[in-house]
Amino acid sequence: MSAVRVGAVVLAAGLSRRMGRSNKLARDVAGVPMIGRVVDAVLASDVAEVVVVTGHQPDAVRCALAACDVRFVHNADYRRGMGGSIAVGVCALSADVDAVLICLGDMPHVRARHIDPMLRAFDASPGHTICAPVYASRRGHPVLFGARHFAELRALSGDSGAHRILEAHAAAICEVVVNDAGVTRDVDTPEELVAAQGVSFENPAPPD
Repeated sequence: MSAVRVGAVVLAAGLSRRMGRSNKLARDVAGVPMIGRVVDAVLASDVAEVVVVTGHQPDAVRCALAACDVRFVHNADYRRGMGGSIAVGVCALSADVDAVLICLGDMPHVRARHIDPMLRAFDASPGHTICAPVYASRRGHPVLFGARHFAELRALSGDSGAHRILEAHAAAICEVVVNDAGVTRDVDTPEELVAAQGVSFENPAPPD
């Protein structure tokens, strides 16, 4: 178990326009709502608390996570993009966390086995204040940010996300190699949702 106290922010505010009229995060992936798959993975890891940021159709997200031990916070400006949702989520974390794990709500292939090695790497890597998973030379999600980056995360707005923070602190990133494609696979379209139904969630995600 990691010695650092990590809070997770799960982003569940987006409009999911490419999926059609329904909220994709509430759609089933092998019998479980997509957002439930993500939150279950985070709760199974060594994170200390989970904050879910709602926006578009918040009641659908809350209903999908009714049985989960999470806190909800709403981003009223969710239409402006992911940056504001990250800021709202980080602001809602407890004051005693040492780092934040930023998770995307549309990545149901992420497992606890992807998350915990990043927590351990962050704990063991002085000077590396950001940890990111890598599969087949491709950087994925979720991404872990140390507390020194909280002010930058809280200042985000619009649709920029955290990319500019990663670019500004490239030398501080510890890349953690994982052995399957779960950290690089999101679900944006009906076709990707259909493909996700055929994945065994007891085994590694298939390669891209």
